[in-house]
Amino acid sequence: NSLQSHPVITGERDTLGLIWEENGFGENGTDLLFSFSLNGSGDLLSNLTNITNSAGAQRYPSLIYREGEFHLLHTDGTTGLEYKKGLISSNSSTLNPNRKQSCFKIVNQPIINGEIVLARSCANSISLRHAQLFNVSGILVQQWKGNFTEEEIVLEIGSNITGFHMLLLQTNEGQHVVKLLIRL
Repeated sequence: NSLQSHPVITGERDTLGLIWEENGFGENGTDLLFSFSLNGSGDLLSNLTNITNSAGAQRYPSLIYREGEFHLLHTDGTTGLEYKKGLISSNSSTLNPNRKQSCFKIVNQPIINGEIVLARSCANSISLRHAQLFNVSGILVQQWKGNFTEEEIVLEIGSNITGFHMLLLQTNEGQHVVKLLIRL
């Protein structure tokens, strides 16, 4: 027998994703199981997979679906906090990496002094057009718009924003990249 806990469901239109803790599924204690449907809730449990390959227990999943991608944040007993993103398709039940790495990296982790500092690591023709900050429930808490062309970009954060967040960056070429932020 196994014990399920901490279920999270998210989606948009007919695309749904469901993740939960399953104790007793594998040999490593608690695992995260992921299922999805491209046809609403009718076949939601038809595409079931173990989401991680770690030897440690996986716990406390948080899952959101934005702009065609699932974003998963969870703890891992071996490696600590983990972030995964990916697309799903009708012939795959895994979170598949699908985008290149960002041209921008966060240089101040953890975030302190109310600022996110990004450094450009690609060609000068790439600029940051839009940045959005989401909490782990997928709620937009702050956004920045413009044409940021500097080598180092500073985004001011509201003083009431604390905890774990995800930063979605969009470049002038339309590339979307999500970065994990830890705010003390």
